Amino acid sequence: MSSAKEAPSDNLLNNVEHFDGDDVVALKLAEQVKKKGYIGDTPPSRVFAEMERMKVLHLNKIREYTGDVGDPLRNYKVAAKAGGMEPWRYAMTRVFEKAERMKSILKLPEQEMLDALVKELPDTALMDLITIVLIKEHRKDGA
Repeated sequence: MSSAKEAPSDNLLNNVEHFDGDDVVALKLAEQVKKKGYIGDTPPSRVFAEMERMKVLHLNKIREYTGDVGDPLRNYKVAAKAGGMEPWRYAMTRVFEKAERMKSILKLPEQEMLDALVKELPDTALMDLITIVLIKEHRKDGA
């Protein structure tokens, strides 16, 4: 048996057992976008481009915080345990923290504010998505 790491498949649907029904529908749409560049008759969208940037942001954060092994959300779970709370609740505190940061950003001069928003909003959206994933994990654990 080879000790080399197996490269992850480009086909998002290869591991559907890890996803619930809504996720599978979303992954099927993602596969369609990947093949055609758009869904149905909708032309390529700048929103899809931003979503791709969010994927890269998430992958970079995984490498930075947890490395290439294990649970990519491990850092949230460890911090939650240290704080004596469920991981999804810890993630929600991070969402609230980011909302507070947005309030400060909105007080900046316009150009500085717009630059800061473009930089901060993807991280905020990613934190929202991570919270959703952690809530779904919590539900599956029967809590």
